[in-house]
Amino acid sequence: MFSVVIPLYNKESSIKKTIQSVLEQSFKDFEIIIVNDGSTDNSLAVVEEINDDRIKIINQVNQGVSAARNKGIEKARFDWISFLDGDDLWLPEKLMVMSQAIKAHPDVKWLIHAFDSVRNEVERTPNNYNFNGVLEDVLFDLKNKLKIQTSAVTVNKNCFSDANIHFRVGYNTSEDREVWYKLAFSYPSPYYSNEILSEYVIDSTGQSLTTNLDNSFNDICKNINMKDRLEKQIQELSLERKKAFFYFLEKINKKDIINFWCVNNKWTSDFNRNFNRFEVFIFKHMKGLPILLKKIIKKFFFVIWAV
Repeated sequence: MFSVVIPLYNKESSIKKTIQSVLEQSFKDFEIIIVNDGSTDNSLAVVEEINDDRIKIINQVNQGVSAARNKGIEKARFDWISFLDGDDLWLPEKLMVMSQAIKAHPDVKWLIHAFDSVRNEVERTPNNYNFNGVLEDVLFDLKNKLKIQTSAVTVNKNCFSDANIHFRVGYNTSEDREVWYKLAFSYPSPYYSNEILSEYVIDSTGQSLTTNLDNSFNDICKNINMKDRLEKQIQELSLERKKAFFYFLEKINKKDIINFWCVNNKWTSDFNRNFNRFEVFIFKHMKGLPILLKKIIKKFFFVIWAV
């Protein structure tokens, strides 16, 4: 019933646990599609050591996570596609809860659930929204702080072809968010379970924002151009849905930019349109402060913006 799509690139230390979390599901009707995106470590060997006929391996030259997910969708045999990243984990009842929701709500086209964010294996933050059932319009729920994470999303395969949705190749950051927004535009009422059914594992580098300044800057610029990437689809929304989405997107952009600003001594005019003049002055002229002081400033503004 479920095709579990896992893009794989250099995850030898985590991929076995990730796959095991699927194999240990109480609901057993699934296939696992591992799209090995040109891994250069021992990831592929680790997967090949796992003996289960439900695991399918697709090898391709490195093209990025978007191309890997698109390939997994293309090769999926079942109607429902559940996404899982190579370092995240599912709890044993994940697919059972999704299966029961699909049976109870046959008109639903995609499903979301609550999740834990886990940093350094010990710092755990629950991300659950105070609702359970079919959402009336997920754009308003995003505005009200519902969170969507890739390993907590299940989509009917037909949505990708019917709404011409795919993961944008060439983007390895915010490529998943773009797809969830497009789904929200076309299919506004997904099912949401407030039961925590997965673990979003954040590495010790904080997702590597400081690994390479040039790469980080390119990524943040891609993140904040979402409005431009979705311009055509946004034009088709009602005025109220546009307002809800822009309100939500503004907060996401501010949070992404200030997290970048906090760990990198860089500000660009591309950031300015997301802030008022006072905020631009503060962040532009205080980018060289010690990181501890910038973290205090960041927390202050996060409270004001309610992000």
